[in-house]
Amino acid sequence: MSRLQLYEGYKHLLQRLYSYRNYRRRTMQFILNKGSQIQAKLVAGQHDLRIFRHVLWTCMVRTSPRRAWMTFSLLLETALRRPRMFRDAVTFALLHKHLYEYMRETCKQIDGSLPS
Repeated sequence: MSRLQLYEGYKHLLQRLYSYRNYRRRTMQFILNKGSQIQAKLVAGQHDLRIFRHVLWTCMVRTSPRRAWMTFSLLLETALRRPRMFRDAVTFALLHKHLYEYMRETCKQIDGSLPS
């Protein structure tokens, strides 16, 4: 395998892993199939509410329509189908924002290091 093939393969893998559709699908599979490890309490404290406001602001209000839709649909489906996992869904939404940014920056760096 050449260096070019390796870089292109890694870039393709990152793009597939962190695409909105694939990430949301894997996250919902996890949320719906987690089983007995679900925390029993639904009560949120001040810290949880601050994090939730931050997620709403960064992942729904001040972002692209695609990210806003993914975040909204992820949170809504979790609230309707597995409400006890809502805290985890919020965490996954924020995590995806950071992973997606990492993927985009890494792909730019790969593109910059490939021979023309």
